[in-house]
Amino acid sequence: MIVLANDGIAKSGVTALENAGFKVDLTTVAQEQLIDY
Repeated sequence: MIVLANDGIAKSGVTALENAGFKVDLTTVAQEQLIDY
């Protein structure tokens, strides 16, 4: 599963998610573009 950390996330949060098997996407996407993204 891919987690979109759109509003930012601490490096420790990224590491924890990745260690749990998630892929973390740090791309910033405008609110009105989230559905299309």
